[in-house]
Amino acid sequence: ILESAGGRICSDFVDVYPDPIKPRQIKTSFDTFNRLIGKQLKKEEIGSILRRLQIDLDEIGDDKIIARVPAFRSDVTRPADLVEEVLRIYGFNNIGLRKTLSTDYIADFKEVEPYKVQEELSIFLSGAGFHEIVTNSLTNPDYLEKFPGTKTPVEILNSSSKDLAIMKIHPLMTGLEVVRHNINRAVKDLRLFEFTKSYSREEDYKENQFLTIYLTGKTMESWQSPNRPFVLHDLTNIITTIIQQFNITKTINHELYKDKIFDFGISITATGQTLLSYGKINDSLCEYFGIQQTVYYAQLDWELLLRLIKMDKQFKPIPKYPRVRRDLSIIVDKSIRFARIEILAYKIEKKLIDQINVFSIFENDSIGKDKRSYAIAFFLQDTAKTLKDKQIDKIMSNLIAVFEKELGAIIRK
Repeated sequence: ILESAGGRICSDFVDVYPDPIKPRQIKTSFDTFNRLIGKQLKKEEIGSILRRLQIDLDEIGDDKIIARVPAFRSDVTRPADLVEEVLRIYGFNNIGLRKTLSTDYIADFKEVEPYKVQEELSIFLSGAGFHEIVTNSLTNPDYLEKFPGTKTPVEILNSSSKDLAIMKIHPLMTGLEVVRHNINRAVKDLRLFEFTKSYSREEDYKENQFLTIYLTGKTMESWQSPNRPFVLHDLTNIITTIIQQFNITKTINHELYKDKIFDFGISITATGQTLLSYGKINDSLCEYFGIQQTVYYAQLDWELLLRLIKMDKQFKPIPKYPRVRRDLSIIVDKSIRFARIEILAYKIEKKLIDQINVFSIFENDSIGKDKRSYAIAFFLQDTAKTLKDKQIDKIMSNLIAVFEKELGAIIRK
């Protein structure tokens, strides 16, 4: 300015910087450096490296230090960044490798990712012969007469069609349309599932997500077995497998389920909430949708399922010792469900009962008007040794005694 422009200097330098940025303070310790590096470095060496990088250290006793990082080092914000700076100068190649490696921290991601659960369920159901369907969220308001009083529907303003004037308050509204559409085109044997939602308006707008499953028609015919109409137990097997596959270990209770959509149904509760309900859709609802054959339906609460499942798979070695089967036929009141018998059996013998299976159910006036006979197979197994007859007989005697006492059961000889 003086030499080239003819200017005149009339003041000293002025720095317009009223609030200088203070060095960032990071609390750490020399032990943190040694733990993350995996090698004992001298305090003096750590301090020397950091000071050469213009990072000052203040020792505050008991191995604790405060590092003062200058403002221009915006990338150094935590103790791990200080360790990285030391390693960068000291040299990664100077850190020897041990024969064994270990760490004091491994991230444990417990959160269940819904898309992974959905993908696994889709693969399982597809492998079991089911087809996935995707239905419209909009439906016909006339259907409300078959689903009265439970929820207030979400109405569509200026809807383009009166048949699509509300959002469905129940998955069946559109699911049964798919069943009808296929049956009317001579596809009568259906196994379907859908990841769907229902919508309602209470104090606020509400959205619930479900997995729904449909069975109707007959089983697949093969040379091994003739086709037969689907029964409720076919749906029960699918549901039981899903519960086992996702390792739902919370207390599960099976109860008779009374609902306007079912002729008869069963609900499964966990932690006091309804995890799913399933059963035979009542004939009047099927007739309303123009369906002339039996439809079995299951509705699973998706949000509750995600809270209960465990994605970790547990494996155990195949037992070396043989499994033993003992059959038992008992007569009980019709009000007693098999689930109660199963729970009671496992309560009596938790260790050696490997599996319980019903292979026959019989009802006739010859055994009593309000009675039912269950033929049950008990599979026993000890993973440590071969079971002896004396031990097996004792277990079966205990089961019989408890069934007679708790259920009023009559043992058929």
